[in-house]
Amino acid sequence: MNGKNLNLIKMKHKLLRIILICIISFGMYKATGADPVTTNASPEARALLNYLYSVYGKKTLSGQMWAPWGNDEIKIVYEITGKYPAIRGQDYINESANKRENQLAIEWWKAGGIPTIMWHWGAPSIGEGYENSKKEINIDRCLEPEHQST
Repeated sequence: MNGKNLNLIKMKHKLLRIILICIISFGMYKATGADPVTTNASPEARALLNYLYSVYGKKTLSGQMWAPWGNDEIKIVYEITGKYPAIRGQDYINESANKRENQLAIEWWKAGGIPTIMWHWGAPSIGEGYENSKKEINIDRCLEPEHQST
């Protein structure tokens, strides 16, 4: 394993520890009418935060990742349980589909769900998509003008 890969693994582990600490901290914090960390948060963000605090210890929210290929797992969850998951995960994996991902997230929100979007960042100078997100890159080159999005 080369030094770059080892450093990347160390950064991932550090990030996972930070996320775990945040999850544990959130789980121990009970509040209603909580103020978001972002002082100018939108009314929708405030409503979502208050909803999450209101269900703390009372309900479990389920979530499911959705992808435009393969099985429609959200539909399968509904067919088996008669309910949709509260949280719908989506992915900015191919730039050409991002507009559709945005629209699906908006529709999920308007239907009362909680959308979340992740981003598989392709490798600059190599390409976008999941397979390219796993390839080794020179991180210093990511900020060069020829690799910036237009």
